[in-house]
Amino acid sequence: MRPFPNLLVVLAAASCAAPANQHATSSAWAFQITLEDEAHELVIRAALPPGPTIALRAAPATMPFLSAVQLTTGSAPPEWLLAHDGAFTVGASTKPRALQWRFDARAAAQQVDDADLAAWRGRGFLGSLSAFLLHPTDSSPDVLFTLQVQAANGLSFACAGQHDGATWHGRLEDLPRLPACAFGAIAIRTLSLANPRFEVVELAPRPDARAAALDTWALDAFAATTRYFGTFPVDHLLLLIVPGQGHQIRGGSARGLGGARILVDVPLRLRAEQFANDWVLFHEMIHLGLPSLPPAQHWLEEGSATYLEPLLQARAGRVTEPAVWAAMLAEFAQGIAAPGAGGIDDDDSWGRTYYGGAIFCLLADVEIRSRTHNRYSLQDALKAVVAGGGNITRLGTIEDVIAVGDQATGTTVLAELYERMRTSGEPRELESLWMRLGVRRHGDGVLFDEGAPLAAVRRALVLGRQ
Repeated sequence: MRPFPNLLVVLAAASCAAPANQHATSSAWAFQITLEDEAHELVIRAALPPGPTIALRAAPATMPFLSAVQLTTGSAPPEWLLAHDGAFTVGASTKPRALQWRFDARAAAQQVDDADLAAWRGRGFLGSLSAFLLHPTDSSPDVLFTLQVQAANGLSFACAGQHDGATWHGRLEDLPRLPACAFGAIAIRTLSLANPRFEVVELAPRPDARAAALDTWALDAFAATTRYFGTFPVDHLLLLIVPGQGHQIRGGSARGLGGARILVDVPLRLRAEQFANDWVLFHEMIHLGLPSLPPAQHWLEEGSATYLEPLLQARAGRVTEPAVWAAMLAEFAQGIAAPGAGGIDDDDSWGRTYYGGAIFCLLADVEIRSRTHNRYSLQDALKAVVAGGGNITRLGTIEDVIAVGDQATGTTVLAELYERMRTSGEPRELESLWMRLGVRRHGDGVLFDEGAPLAAVRRALVLGRQ
């Protein structure tokens, strides 16, 4: 089994002061954040070790919202620093250095309005540590940092990643990689204390009864994902709940660099039965079970989530087996390549990305089950990927995924199928597949043919081995 590369040591933070980090060394940096003015402004202090001249910057889009940057070296009076060429220059010193600056969080959020970097949603800031923590343009992977947060009553701070007791730490070189964070008059609930740690952050806290329905929905998706992969794919997940508009959950996103986080738009007045009908969170959680792939293979990330989401819902008792097949028959044709189109790696259209990727997963699942007489399935391949360290917080390649998956099933199905779909617009149709599986449309539903060649595969595919 090929291991996946270890991309990041992730971090987290909370609204209390932390003791000294037992992992810190003499080269560690220490950040302290104070939330002021209803979290509209941050005061940030950083203790830097002695060392050479360094250039420090935050994300380019938020640099204009950093101000009052002061440097103190030893017992010398504070020195005001001005940005030059997009960076603050800190001179070389044989003594420890201290920096202090302010960040106008509300103004940056309104101007940038990007949930991955800086935005204001509900009653808090949503974005990244890289928006306001000054960091060097490059750093040795051995240099660590610690993070402490002080917040007034009613304000809280959350960040993606792991923490060790009351101590939060990470590698300095990881700060530019967009570790997600949120702060303000927000609600933070920990639904799972042990590994994996699962935290829910509401940017606009809702009444207890509606919050309980939200937590049940989150735990249902958490449990279904765990059952499918054999373990929850990441050690820590931050679920960010943004107050959406309307009367249904409209969308979400998953990110892994800097720590796993999922963001979902959830209307404040959503009722318990509406949570029960949601598919978005199941889709986003499935993303946690693959490494972050290059853009050309984004179709596998979205396709696997599109294919697996209804299977996980069916296995959780939320939808019926016939409903899953009816949806496949109605929707999967959107993934068929247009006439003259090439391989799936070269087609980033919406249909090929989501449903072309889903077709790949369906064909792989059917063929693995067929060759092994239902002994193995796509689930075994993906469980092996997660067990080998592949998840959204790691960088990987499709070759990594295929090698691990084929070894786990004792087949070469994934390699063969990828070679065909990578170089041509296959498959050109799906009707022959539906006939071999013994499933066909009947009004708004489906009819099953138990005499079809792959009827046994069809019976096992949705609900698992039978």
